[in-house]
Amino acid sequence: MREENPSPKKNNLLNQKWFLPAVYLACVALIMIGAVWYQNGKENSATPKKQGAESQSDKHFPAIEVNKPIENFTMPILDSENVVIKGQFYDINGDDQAQEAALVKYGDTYQPNTGIDYALKDNSSFDVLSAMSGTVTRVQTDALLGNIIEIEHEKGLVTQYSSVKDIQVKAGDKVMQGTVLAKAGNSEINKDAAVHVHFEMRKDGVAVNPTTFIKKPLSALKSFDTEKDSTVTHKEVDEKKSTDQAEDNTSTEQSGTSDQANDTDQESSGSSGSDVHVDE
Repeated sequence: MREENPSPKKNNLLNQKWFLPAVYLACVALIMIGAVWYQNGKENSATPKKQGAESQSDKHFPAIEVNKPIENFTMPILDSENVVIKGQFYDINGDDQAQEAALVKYGDTYQPNTGIDYALKDNSSFDVLSAMSGTVTRVQTDALLGNIIEIEHEKGLVTQYSSVKDIQVKAGDKVMQGTVLAKAGNSEINKDAAVHVHFEMRKDGVAVNPTTFIKKPLSALKSFDTEKDSTVTHKEVDEKKSTDQAEDNTSTEQSGTSDQANDTDQESSGSSGSDVHVDE
């Protein structure tokens, strides 16, 4: 059987000096093209995820408006020229006359006024406005206080508006400063104030004097130390009670001594009269 000889053309091609280097270069080129194609495909698949992550980041961390103006607390009434104050805040550090004027009589009891009562000179109703932007957290019907609206401006920092009617907001509403909340009305607990709005500021549930923070930013109320003020308040109340009690006890003792002295004088006078009668 005859053995087939290799193809002369094939042998000639393999024997060429440039053939093996050309094959090597071709393989290297194919490898490089494959690597570039793989890298581009990987980057294209990762791009949507990156964009999605950026969108999610923007969603959870919104941009802060740098040029947003700082609000200052305002009175809850627009017509400030014709406003009258029907009731002042009860200040524990005030004088006796101011404290007496800040007591609210209800029935046979007197209670400290925990806010400011605003009214108009002609005793007419008026729009009650939000003193600062915030979120309505409570709208409560209350016959005694004349209904209540509470707005939270920051956690623990709220304003309250009571003695109102025709309420225009509900819990959960976002309101801007100056938003009409309701109309001024009446309350059973303070009939003497007639048509008015009872306005309070509170920090962590503690009522503070609104006149201290009108025309001041929220940061002023935030930095106010209610715990320190409350401690002083309790101390002064206790001292005042002790002083009043001591004065009452002294007055009682003096009165008792005087009565005893009068009784002794009367007995002596009676005895002297009796002796004279006997002598006669």
